[in-house]
Amino acid sequence: TGEMSRRSKTLNQASTGPFCIMNKLDAESLGIKDGDKVKLVSEAGELEVKMRIGDTARKVILAPFHYEEMIINTIVPLEFDFETGTPNYKNIDVRVVK
Repeated sequence: TGEMSRRSKTLNQASTGPFCIMNKLDAESLGIKDGDKVKLVSEAGELEVKMRIGDTARKVILAPFHYEEMIINTIVPLEFDFETGTPNYKNIDVRVVK
């Protein structure tokens, strides 16, 4: 959630700002380059992010919660896990728009 990580001077000094990461082959297929601003669109909303390109799993976008400037909850649907009562942060369907 960023509640604790935002208090870390070390993390804040090492950070280059808010970002998401996507697989390089997925990025190539969408014409996205490292550092491009893109829009993540879900059924709950949309969010503009800076995209980094990496060797992550295909069809997966990694999004850290740390940054106040990038409120990931904007795209999290209001669906809760039956057993834990927590939002479904791990599996959100999004469309990437350049």
